[in-house]
Amino acid sequence: MRIPMMVAAVILACGLSGCGNGNDAKQQAKNGEMKGVQFGDPKPEPPMEEKKPEPPDVLQVKNKPAPKGLVQNVRAAAYRPERQNDLKNIGFYFNDYVTTHGRNPSSEEDYLKHIEREAPHLAKAIRDKLYALNLKAKSFSSNSVIAYETLLDQGGYQSVRGDCSVEAIREDELRKLLTQD
Repeated sequence: MRIPMMVAAVILACGLSGCGNGNDAKQQAKNGEMKGVQFGDPKPEPPMEEKKPEPPDVLQVKNKPAPKGLVQNVRAAAYRPERQNDLKNIGFYFNDYVTTHGRNPSSEEDYLKHIEREAPHLAKAIRDKLYALNLKAKSFSSNSVIAYETLLDQGGYQSVRGDCSVEAIREDELRKLLTQD
C-alpha cells in the first residue's frame, strides 16, 4: 500500500511540531516566541527607592597623577617656589578684598575682577584651574584654606591659609578643612 506524497508530508509535519498534543504554548515559550508573555495575574512592581543626589565634591582637583621619576620631580621642585609665591599672593589679595569690601568675594569672577589689573597672571592661572579658590574661607585665619593647587605635589596639595602661610596638605586634611569653612 502506497501513501500519497501529500499525506506523508502532513503526517511528518504534524509529528515534528507536536500537532494538537496541547504542548503548543510550552513549545512556543521554549523557542522564545512568547517572550515577555505572562500567564496569570501580573506581579506588582516593587516600589523604586529614590536615590538622593550625592553632594558635589568640595575638592576641585585635576585627575593627573603626581610627577614620577627623577626628571619630573626635579622639574616640580624647581617650580615649587614660584607656585608657593603665587599662592601667597592669592592669599594677600583675598585678605585685601575682605579688608576693602568688608566681606568675602561672592563669586570667583568677583575676586578675579579685584586682582585682574595688578596680577593678570594669577587671574589667568585661576581661570585655567591651576589654583582653586575657597570663597567661604575665613580671612586671616590659619585654620582656613583660601586657595590650593589642583595638581598633586609630593603627596599633598600646595595651599595658602587665611594667614597667608603656604604649605603642602594631604588630600584628606584638605577635604576636612574645606568642609569646615
